[in-house]
Amino acid sequence: VDSLVSKLLINVTSFFRDPETWRVVAQEVIPSVFLSADSFEVRVWVAGCSTGEEAFTLGMLILEHLRTRQQKEAWTVRIFATDIDNAALEYARQGRYPREAAGELTPALRDRYFIESGSGSSAMLEVVPALRHLMVFVPHNLLSNPPFISMNLVCCRNVMIFLKREAKATILGQLHRSLNAPHGFLVLGNSEQAGHGNEDLFEALPACKHIYRSTGV
Repeated sequence: VDSLVSKLLINVTSFFRDPETWRVVAQEVIPSVFLSADSFEVRVWVAGCSTGEEAFTLGMLILEHLRTRQQKEAWTVRIFATDIDNAALEYARQGRYPREAAGELTPALRDRYFIESGSGSSAMLEVVPALRHLMVFVPHNLLSNPPFISMNLVCCRNVMIFLKREAKATILGQLHRSLNAPHGFLVLGNSEQAGHGNEDLFEALPACKHIYRSTGV
């Protein structure tokens, strides 16, 4: 089953893919997550993380939020990044990317969160320990494994595009159960929506129609 589902998923990803989505996440979602979090702990789930760029993007935004407020030492942040593709997960765990992968990174973010090695076509960017230590990369099948729980934020982008309605409904139900309602947030891909029989579980943000707040249902 994992092999079949893997063939249906899109492993196209990059740092800060769809910049407008990440702008809303940085300006609205992350501040709200920290305002509503309990016990100085934030838990995030990046489902369908592929080779890790999206998880590290979210990690950078969270660290920037804490850095600008001088609150990094006060908070515990854990990002659970999952996929059914073990080869993609192993790549993500290494935290090493070709230099050209930094196309959407600002110079400040690249310098703060990556160490460059090599030169020319062999130049690589390696994630710094402070960012890498936020991550837990583990295998997980959204259709057959139980969800992670007590999450403040779930990112599940471009995972459901080619799935049937019933499978989408199952996944959205799992994602809702994973979130701390009513203060949890769900980020989907640009062409995805939290419908499919689950309309009462999520409320879209006015600023971005594929980012949702979990309801208390």
